[in-house]
Amino acid sequence: MKAFLISTLAMGLSLSATVAMAQTQDTTTPPSPPPSGGKMGKMMMGPMTKEQHRQHAEQMFKEWDTDGNGTITRQEFMAAHDAKFDKMDTNKDGTVSMEEHRSAMREKKQSKAQQQ
Repeated sequence: MKAFLISTLAMGLSLSATVAMAQTQDTTTPPSPPPSGGKMGKMMMGPMTKEQHRQHAEQMFKEWDTDGNGTITRQEFMAAHDAKFDKMDTNKDGTVSMEEHRSAMREKKQSKAQQQ
């Protein structure tokens, strides 16, 4: 009886949480498709091999380790991300709109295609 009561209570809580989550979802905007280019797009479009993951991790580490000492400081990490943000914020208003983001992804994809 005690087990039945606990399982019934657990199912009720689970159902309540599901209903609450469904009610808070924004259904006015359809979900965006996954990105189609760049490193993140490739990772989201399919799994990376262990070797591809290792190469990507090493490349990012080398880019972020600007003084080449084999470690990444918080300052180096933040500088890398600040530079990416600044590049995407083409109108320099301190925010990145979806169009600015899409444009940056298109440019990155084109640049990568030219390198190959």
